[in-house]
Amino acid sequence: MTVNPQIDPANVAVEQGTKSATLGILVNIGLALAKCSAGFFGNSFALVADGLESLADVFSGLVVYLGLKIAVMPPEMQGECAKRQFPSFITLFSQL
Repeated sequence: MTVNPQIDPANVAVEQGTKSATLGILVNIGLALAKCSAGFFGNSFALVADGLESLADVFSGLVVYLGLKIAVMPPEMQGECAKRQFPSFITLFSQL
């Protein structure tokens, strides 16, 4: 595989990461809706709880997506506070 010198491999990785995070968010939204609906109409609290857990996965996906977007921002746009605190915040919430 040849590497094009005009394409930054880090940006390609971030682009692929944001695409997979977006797909994960959309799939988890669909799962959450399906599970919550089936649990509600089938009177299954366990299925409703599983649907709510899928919503937590949506939140986790959003944190990862925003973290990737912040990571590729130029340093002058991130600000001093963002450079120090956002990576810790994103790491913490993506692991929960």
